[in-house]
Amino acid sequence: MKPFKLALCLLLAGLTAQAALERHSWGIEGAHRGYRGSSVWIRPTTQFFHTFSATFNSTTDEITAPGNNFVVGSTVLFFPAVGSALPVVLNPELSYKVCSKTGDNIRIALNLLGSCNKLVDLGDTGAGTILVGSSVPSGTHVDHVYLSNPVLPPGVTIGACLAGGTAACFWKNGAYWSYGGEQAMWIRLDISPTAALGPAMLSFTMHCNTGKCPDEVLSTTFTVEHLTPLTVNPPKSYPPVNKSAWESQMLARAAQWCPDKSKGVINWAPFPAFSFGSTGENQVWYYDSAWAYHQIADYTGDAQWRNCAKAISKSYAQALIMANGQFSTFHRYFSDGLVRSYPSPNSEGAAAAALVWEKNALGGIPSSAIRETSYALEAGMSLAKMKGWKSFQQIQDAAMKSRIQQKADLLWGALVDYKENPCAYFQSFMAGLGMRAALEWYEYSGDERMPLAVKDLVDVMAAEMYGNDPANPNEIAWMRGIAAAGSRDQGPTCGYNCSPFAAAELQALFVPAWAFLWQRTGNDVYRQQGDAIWATIWDRNISYSGKIFGQCFRWSFDYVAWREGRQPNRP
Repeated sequence: MKPFKLALCLLLAGLTAQAALERHSWGIEGAHRGYRGSSVWIRPTTQFFHTFSATFNSTTDEITAPGNNFVVGSTVLFFPAVGSALPVVLNPELSYKVCSKTGDNIRIALNLLGSCNKLVDLGDTGAGTILVGSSVPSGTHVDHVYLSNPVLPPGVTIGACLAGGTAACFWKNGAYWSYGGEQAMWIRLDISPTAALGPAMLSFTMHCNTGKCPDEVLSTTFTVEHLTPLTVNPPKSYPPVNKSAWESQMLARAAQWCPDKSKGVINWAPFPAFSFGSTGENQVWYYDSAWAYHQIADYTGDAQWRNCAKAISKSYAQALIMANGQFSTFHRYFSDGLVRSYPSPNSEGAAAAALVWEKNALGGIPSSAIRETSYALEAGMSLAKMKGWKSFQQIQDAAMKSRIQQKADLLWGALVDYKENPCAYFQSFMAGLGMRAALEWYEYSGDERMPLAVKDLVDVMAAEMYGNDPANPNEIAWMRGIAAAGSRDQGPTCGYNCSPFAAAELQALFVPAWAFLWQRTGNDVYRQQGDAIWATIWDRNISYSGKIFGQCFRWSFDYVAWREGRQPNRP
């Protein structure tokens, strides 16, 4: 656990008194360690804010900020001064949405939840001087901010800087700079194969070009490590896996959502036709049911199920093309079904995949972007496979290859941050989405960082999140965090459904990682615990939406394959 990150969760040091306009940071996002010969992406966080003193009422759950200019819908962050502490339920690394305002009083909800249905429930009032602020948009051109005086560990260099993760950062007088002081600077740290091992200082000075903010030094410890691959010690035998309930559910639910497999007739409930909007996320296309149907066809030997997969993929590809590959909700992009349904590089599915890769597929550095980063990496691998490149080393397009590598580096950092950052918003199913993409990347590239990262997450989930609910003793909790005292069911790293709230059928999105680790290491603890988790999924009612069908059968085939000593099916 990084000392800087832990202190940040508790205090967030280094702030000044209230002012109308200030510059504030919530740390250096990204992994604070890396292996020799690899790259790590970080983001020094610093923006201009309009800030106001804040006090907290744990009875009404209101926050009073005298003179504030917030409106309903504003995004705010909290900044405790040195020696001060936020109310325990609040997270200094996360943003919040203003949901209501009466005079100087506001009520808020965690932005990650996407709505105001779950208002923050304050269990205490915090202590000391705390500011609340909304960022000043770059259109005001407050001041250009320079990334000056970098102090890097021996053998570590800055390999790239991307503004917002896309275009190259501005460069002047030997320093990268942010236009208007708001552009996020994504910094790639390249670690030499001979870099000095161990912890060292990593710091940057954020300097305002015209002096509209004092210089601000952001620093942390960065540790260079030697990569020792995860032990390969396969089991000597493969005890049978209980798959009868899984097979029964698979066939029943497959028929429910594709009632005529001979013609590929899809049940698009709750709507009469395919919908790519937010409400369409409850339909059968979500979580890549097209890939689920392809796997069912392969597993059962019944090729008619492939008609269902192709029907879903056709509607899905057309929707992606209609959107020109551009949609802000990247968690709606699933690529494996497209690859299998459209193997030709000149197909409609390939055109859709190419548009998404060109216009979208960004990912991110903070652990809160783990899902979108996972899907971005999968998008790149899928398009490469459509072009005939069956491994990362075979890719002939240098720009594409570099960008896919960047997504892999981003994902590794998110996995590490998910484990090691005490402020991380750790959801078990999100960890599963990250682990799935990580293992697919490992198979595609041979990147030995990924099995180690997967093991770290599984071990954390097993140690801290398994068996906490007496009513569901063999389940993993939905979230890693514990509810703050007095806040009913909310905590700084769990906006709702805090541990021990069980993950239920979401476990199909992460339990295959247990089977992978058992097959890789031969450690029978992974098999025993994995089988116990696996068994809890299939006696549930999973018929209530098409989304749940995809959720349960997108990755569960890999659990069976690894448990039986086989290589998983891939598009």
